[in-house]
Amino acid sequence: MSRDAALSEFDGFADPKTNYTRLPNEFFDRLLPALEPAQISALLFVFRRTWGWQKLFDQISESQFTNGTGLSKNTVRKALNSLETEDPRCIIRYAVGVGRNRKTYFFIHSSKTRQIVKALKSGQITIKQAELFNSLTADIGSEIDPNNGSKTDPIFPASGQHNGSRIDPTKESRTKKKNIKKTTAPANTRPSPFKSKTADTAERISEQRLFQKRRREGSTGQIMRLGDILPNLEIPLQESPSS
Repeated sequence: MSRDAALSEFDGFADPKTNYTRLPNEFFDRLLPALEPAQISALLFVFRRTWGWQKLFDQISESQFTNGTGLSKNTVRKALNSLETEDPRCIIRYAVGVGRNRKTYFFIHSSKTRQIVKALKSGQITIKQAELFNSLTADIGSEIDPNNGSKTDPIFPASGQHNGSRIDPTKESRTKKKNIKKTTAPANTRPSPFKSKTADTAERISEQRLFQKRRREGSTGQIMRLGDILPNLEIPLQESPSS
């Protein structure tokens, strides 16, 4: 939709019942007088795509920025770079993939989103797992205790408590197979090949089902709270510097 068409169809704002996006007072009181117009447009678009949709982050392409703000690609790039790298830092970007498969996720800079990005960059969680908590109402901080290294983590099984690295379900299965003790049949009995084959097949089916279940639930178990995934991260919670 062109700019003239968009303006001609505008007939005043609707009453703010459900069709509105919450914005922090800091934006109006501290950032609005200090930011450039292009920065304001880009930042508002990120607010709309995240907090406006009741989300903590969202995948946003460059073309979506240009269409949503009316800015050129170069202007969008400069605005986003300054919003992320200059003081005050307003957004956080996290990218996965390369080339055409590269996806960039945008976060509004806050203590909550810093913890999520920290977990993503350290490999504690994947972006797919973080999507399970992509909500403004997600409680991710109350269970985080950086000083408690012995806390049980529901994303990892109790038999293999993590030490900062992800557990490979296929590796765990191979290890389990190696540790199975072989029983020796009594001398006066003959082992049944049929029974042995049946037991081996049942074990393989059980392991395959367990692995498939873990893949569906996000690695090694269903995630209940994002705070439970991040027990050992030392996360700086310093406030962003003022402008």
